[in-house]
Amino acid sequence: MEYLFLILPFFCYGCTDQNNTAVSLFLRADSSVYLTEIASETGDLFNDLGHHGPAIENEWLGLRYYFDKKAAIDVYSKSRKGLELREARWYPSIEQQENGWGADYYKVGSTVGLGGIRLWDGEKVIPLDPVTNRSARVVKQGSTSKMEIRSENIPCKGVRLISLFVLLFFPENGRPRLKQSHWVMTLYSLLQESIIMMDKK
Repeated sequence: MEYLFLILPFFCYGCTDQNNTAVSLFLRADSSVYLTEIASETGDLFNDLGHHGPAIENEWLGLRYYFDKKAAIDVYSKSRKGLELREARWYPSIEQQENGWGADYYKVGSTVGLGGIRLWDGEKVIPLDPVTNRSARVVKQGSTSKMEIRSENIPCKGVRLISLFVLLFFPENGRPRLKQSHWVMTLYSLLQESIIMMDKK
């Protein structure tokens, strides 16, 4: 029997100003058109998408999600406060960098970057691959920018899983900070226990 579980890891980042956030998602073949969502049955649009996947930023940093089996998160570092992704497209020129723009200084390579979404079956790490569909959605609404990545039918311990990763940038008083919902970690722990218990039966 196949079961579907929903994993909902929410990460929230605060910034100080009113809606100084942005999202970015576009095809390399037509970079003049910004998209709000995209999907692939192979789960791999790494080479088709600008900056290799959806991106989101506030005034302090930018983050992108690699749209392939890596499911890695990469960082766009900033040396000054402001929004840059729409113009820099993640790769500012040398001249722009000399004038204070940020850049992609962190090499992800074969790692999971700043962090990546993986499963744990009680013995080993399970990547979000293969999938029957992977989709991304970016939304800028009101004072919040959001990036979602959904990976469907990931095989793990004899069941099929659905992973939904959501990253939020929202305005808040104080310096940027990272939060993680405790109920999400509880849900994730329950999921792992369920998989292990099902495997023992």
